[in-house]
Amino acid sequence: HLHYEVFARGGRIDPRLARATAGQGSDRADQAAFRAQKARIDAMIGADASPGFEAG
Repeated sequence: HLHYEVFARGGRIDPRLARATAGQGSDRADQAAFRAQKARIDAMIGADASPGFEAG
């Protein structure tokens, strides 16, 4: 069972009606650093790169 609540304007609102806001994107340097760190972690656990992830 999963329960979560969404609050807006000081009260609870129906999560199905909540509008998501756009977040800030990451710059190319951050993306490159993320991919490098991910590769190091994948190597440590002996896994291939995660399927389906493609930053662009």
